[in-house]
Amino acid sequence: MMKAGIEPDIVTYTSIIQGVCNFGHLEEARRLLSHMVQSRVMPEILTFSILVDAHCKEGLLVEAEAVVDQMIQLGKMPNIFIYNTLMNGYCLQNRMKDAMEVLNLMVERGCSPDVVTYSMLINGYCKAKRMDKSKMLFQEMLQRGLIPNVITYSTLVDGFCKVGNLEAATELINEMQSRDLSPNHYTLSALLDGLCKTQQIDKAMILLQKMEDSKFVPDIVTYNILINGMCNARKLDDAIGLFDGLHARGLQPNVWTYSILMHGLCKGGRTEEAYQLLKEMQRNGCLLDGVAYNTIIQGLLRDNKNTRAVQLVGEKVERGFSADLATMELWINYLLTNEAPSFSS
Repeated sequence: MMKAGIEPDIVTYTSIIQGVCNFGHLEEARRLLSHMVQSRVMPEILTFSILVDAHCKEGLLVEAEAVVDQMIQLGKMPNIFIYNTLMNGYCLQNRMKDAMEVLNLMVERGCSPDVVTYSMLINGYCKAKRMDKSKMLFQEMLQRGLIPNVITYSTLVDGFCKVGNLEAATELINEMQSRDLSPNHYTLSALLDGLCKTQQIDKAMILLQKMEDSKFVPDIVTYNILINGMCNARKLDDAIGLFDGLHARGLQPNVWTYSILMHGLCKGGRTEEAYQLLKEMQRNGCLLDGVAYNTIIQGLLRDNKNTRAVQLVGEKVERGFSADLATMELWINYLLTNEAPSFSS
């Protein structure tokens, strides 16, 4: 193009930078930006947004910050999308202090945060289990006149459930319903998981019934949560009953369903049932992963069924799974002590 005496315009440069970023050639994209400026073609906000987003997705936050600095030097102020993108990049790396600095900076520069801004920051602090900071940001959001959406509430519900504060989670669900916001599948699954982890299985089953009676059709992930909760609560027969009823509900067990139930059975000393479940899994064409193999191998060793354990180790290796550290530790433990290896929860 340039050899023909045709100079690229802003649209051409931006399109090429977008394409280069899509292929992950970010250094080349930055060179194009520099060439663009040298050619006196002023980049637009969109051009910078593409670059910042691409660098943040790759975790290159220093380079993303450099693009923002260059943008400001050229007299272009970042918009809400760029600030949110940068903050989300820091949140994904659990660098919440840096994310908050971006928030403070954008406010100082006259760019008002929106619901997306606060939802991302709240999510970052929830993942770090800093519910005090998450709640503080939620209150700050309300003080700014911003209305939380379903994502904001669901994030907080999940965060409180993960730290075992089901009372706060339930209060948030009641609050969101008072704002005419309906909990979604993610919200209810988070609460279900919280109930199961605190072994409130009866309440979890009531919630499942409410889900089935409403527009939310529980999926296999929902049932995996419940089966896991029942196994941890040593309600193995109930877990098996729920598992056996999956087909009637139009659901197919996945590798996690089988692994959860097999682990529960092995932990409960019902290794033979777990082994038969493994065979059923294979007959149904559900491919075992390394975790499923290790679960059964551990159970067989615990019951001194060494021949089957050896067969499964061989089968595991034949299927392309290496005899990993977890498997080797089980064998070493057994060979050195001739004692059954203990189960991890």
